Amino acid sequence: MLDISTLFTDLGKLVKSANLYRSDAVDAATRRDEIVAQFEDSDQQVAVSPIYSLTTSAQQAVSSTQQNLVAIATRRLQDQTTVIDELRLPNNNLSGVLTALINEIVSQADSVDASTVTVGSVTAGSGNVGNGTAIVSKVLDGATSPGSGLTAQKAYSGWDSQLSLSETVVLTCTLDTYTNRVTSGQESFSVTGAPAVTDKWGTDDGGSGTGSTIRTVNSASLITNGDFETFTSNVPSSWTIDSGTAGTHVFREATQVYRGTYGLKLLGTGALATIQLSQAAPVSQLTPLKRYLVSFRYKASAVDTIAQALKVYFTGTGYTAAVSEKVQVTGDLFATSWEHAYFWINIPANLPSDFTLNIIADGQLSNGKIIYIDSMQMQEAQYVNGVAIAVIAGSTPFVRGDTFTFTLANDDAGTFQRYFRRAYGIQLPSNAAGAETIADSLAE
Repeated sequence: MLDISTLFTDLGKLVKSANLYRSDAVDAATRRDEIVAQFEDSDQQVAVSPIYSLTTSAQQAVSSTQQNLVAIATRRLQDQTTVIDELRLPNNNLSGVLTALINEIVSQADSVDASTVTVGSVTAGSGNVGNGTAIVSKVLDGATSPGSGLTAQKAYSGWDSQLSLSETVVLTCTLDTYTNRVTSGQESFSVTGAPAVTDKWGTDDGGSGTGSTIRTVNSASLITNGDFETFTSNVPSSWTIDSGTAGTHVFREATQVYRGTYGLKLLGTGALATIQLSQAAPVSQLTPLKRYLVSFRYKASAVDTIAQALKVYFTGTGYTAAVSEKVQVTGDLFATSWEHAYFWINIPANLPSDFTLNIIADGQLSNGKIIYIDSMQMQEAQYVNGVAIAVIAGSTPFVRGDTFTFTLANDDAGTFQRYFRRAYGIQLPSNAAGAETIADSLAE
């Protein structure tokens, strides 16, 4: 069994040294600025002009030293006797060592001090033409790289991300229906964060930079006929009516429609306990542990009582949807204008062959009460800078230049956590301050 205590005691000295050198780099800039300020209003400015190159050289030397310290830490992580043999690894490949280290820390119920990433509210640009929305999730999955330079890990599934760099993120529509002739609902958005830095051991961690592209969720939806455009005798194509009757409880709707020509209408009679439709999930197209977004629009003709509810979630043998993996709106809270509803789901590691998406009007919907549903889609998460981002089309298409903005803030409270992100692009199992078993004091 890996001796985690000894390993992190050793690594802690290297982490501490690297962080002290980082402080030296910051101090060098502070001393430079003090000198420049002293000579700013004198006729001796030329005399101190070399201070800039001198400071840069000092900082570059510090950065080089930090990288050499990382190389030493890597050799410690790849030690044959105390690490490779104890983890029963076939070789000392660093990627395999890091994955095994994460799993071993989990297995031994150990943890480092956590950092906290805070996601700010998403703000639509004041001049936006499209009335869609964007949502952000900091929950990781077990199959996707969380961002540039960050490796995917099975163990991450369901963890809150601690990998994000602090920055303001701007999403900008770059391909639209009007100029680029892309299909409505298939617009593209570029992602721009703070400038990325080449020297991650410098005085500034930098940001995610530019280059990532987000597709609107409506494109390539994994739900068949989620827009409810196709019906046969009031039965939506590719859906099964499990409870209720077409033409009595389930209808094709042509008036109250969010997008397109038709939508789904569920009508209460006050006598049927449950109106339910289902669709087999495209199991062959889903990746276990990957994160997906299910999104739709709904509105009710009026509120009902708290006993009634609109529910949307997956079922399957051996799987029970968590509260975060479903939509459940009680009747007293029904929206009477179009409302955006959604949930994120990390696909189970053991994906049931009978995995099924369900739409349910539960609790005996009152007589004459109606729920309209439209624009339902499912799409895999797209990660940038440690968070999943999704742009959802509205009833009015986006145009080039439409934007969304949000902030990411990482308090970097975990000393080991921050170091392993910078050095190796991974996140370690963690716990809140005071509950961790691998103390940051080893590196401070």
